[in-house]
Amino acid sequence: MKHFLTSLFAWACIVSCLCAQNITVADAIGQSPTSFLKNNLVSGDGVYIFNVEYAGSASDIGVRSIGTFDANGYDGLGMESGIIMTTGDIAGAVGPNDASNMTMNLWPDVYRDVSIQEMASHYIYNCSTLDFDFVCLNSNISFNYCFGSEEYIEYCCQQVNDLFVFLLTGPDPQTGGETTKNIAMIPNTVSEDHPNGIPVSVNTVNDGSHGNNTLNDCYSLYSDYFIHNETDDETPLEGVQYDGFTDKLVARASVVPCAVYHMHISVCNVGDNAWDSGVFIEGSSFKAQRTETGFSTTTVDTVSGHCPFERSFSLEEEDFETGIVHIKYGGTALQGVDYDVFDEFGHPVDTNAIVVDNTPRIYYIKGLPTADLSQNKTIELYLESQLCPDVPQLVIHDTQQYVLVRGGDVKLADTTIRCGESCFEVAANLVYGDNVRYVWQNLDGTLATGIDNPYAGKSSAMIFESRDYRVIATGGSGCNSDTAMVHVLINAKDIPVGVLELDEAAARVYPNPAIDRINIEAEGLERVEVFSVEGRKVMDHVYSQAHGTVTLSTEGLENGTYGIRVTTATGRSGAKVMVNR
Repeated sequence: MKHFLTSLFAWACIVSCLCAQNITVADAIGQSPTSFLKNNLVSGDGVYIFNVEYAGSASDIGVRSIGTFDANGYDGLGMESGIIMTTGDIAGAVGPNDASNMTMNLWPDVYRDVSIQEMASHYIYNCSTLDFDFVCLNSNISFNYCFGSEEYIEYCCQQVNDLFVFLLTGPDPQTGGETTKNIAMIPNTVSEDHPNGIPVSVNTVNDGSHGNNTLNDCYSLYSDYFIHNETDDETPLEGVQYDGFTDKLVARASVVPCAVYHMHISVCNVGDNAWDSGVFIEGSSFKAQRTETGFSTTTVDTVSGHCPFERSFSLEEEDFETGIVHIKYGGTALQGVDYDVFDEFGHPVDTNAIVVDNTPRIYYIKGLPTADLSQNKTIELYLESQLCPDVPQLVIHDTQQYVLVRGGDVKLADTTIRCGESCFEVAANLVYGDNVRYVWQNLDGTLATGIDNPYAGKSSAMIFESRDYRVIATGGSGCNSDTAMVHVLINAKDIPVGVLELDEAAARVYPNPAIDRINIEAEGLERVEVFSVEGRKVMDHVYSQAHGTVTLSTEGLENGTYGIRVTTATGRSGAKVMVNR
């Protein structure tokens, strides 16, 4: 029993794989032509379709000669899904190819496309016809398709062939005059004899085996675009029923931006109502080339709080002289509270209607002082461009995302540093900020004295008298800064006569006042620095090996008060010494 179930499962898998190689179809009965076309053909921004009719009517579709197809993994068409239009029931296109003359008539004769009767060699029978108007934003329109037929290959180069056209009507981009031309053309066939190229048909795209050129419209040169869907041993091929079909081709045309064009797609039986033909149009392939109007990047950018962030809006297409851009807001940040948009002159921008032209314009997104940035917030700008004023429905969209962070903002707090005899280290009180740059100043605006590195948030110092400093901190973005006061309080008593005991480094400095020498005693003494009372260093002695006692000459020192900073293996300390020579 187990062996039987295993074999059954394997057979089911084989059958499933085979079935998956046949296309499936679904009719469009009950759908309006407009919704059917918009849902299955148009792709993205840049093109707007309207006035859609099927078989000459805008009413809901009522026949099975149009619908959708799904390739189900079959790759012969080069398409995964899309629209199918046939001269009979669309079910007649479903593989495998087990009939050489598949005919699935829709009796009675449902629709005759009289507008193209003069293009046919004989009387036209059942037609599948789709009409619509469209406007696009730039100068190119295109969509992808395949044409297939049961008339392959028996009726190649015969007088009677089913008719298939993509007729485009509208202003010629070169002359401006109204023209109608078929854009279902064989690639690279434009010539003096065929100024628009050679139309795709059974007679023009085939395997060449019947191409004897006895007819004026018969060619055997374009077999590279043909797929023969039959085998010599008559083994049915999976996929589609048609005996032959073209490669996936591209129908394209040059158009005038913002002008109204009409598209007429039609496939008809000619001479009889048998041997079905059909056209496959790739889903979402009807599109205009993406216009360059929009944000200059689609990446997520970081905006530092309270800082301008440059973002450029521009209209690159020279075909457009004017247009309107609307900006809508989203995200967790609030426009007008956390951020706003400004022009290059710092004026708030009316984002409901920004007029754009061919001149690039610069706008800034800037965090506002009212922004609560205790947590990062997101900004989403939705750009909506209306470039064809007469067609308000035709817009393109672009989205830009930002993260509003506190990283560019900086906040200092006033602080007081209390020291003993001297202060040999100072630090600014940074509340928040990233990549902050500092400047320490005296109150008169000059660079701070008594501080070793006035460009650091924390620095060694030698300060002997109480004094105030102004500290300026600038955020990493360079646009935000804050200022705070640092009060250094020295709790020194009157300078005693005799010996100074330095608690931290356990050092002795004597005599005090000093006449011709200053003695410093400390265990493991490594460095002695002498400063003027203003903080200017006048001596600096570094010892290669630790000492217990060093003697400094007062020669060259003017009478007055000096500070001494002693560095030992165990720490630092400082004291005041009077020189009175």
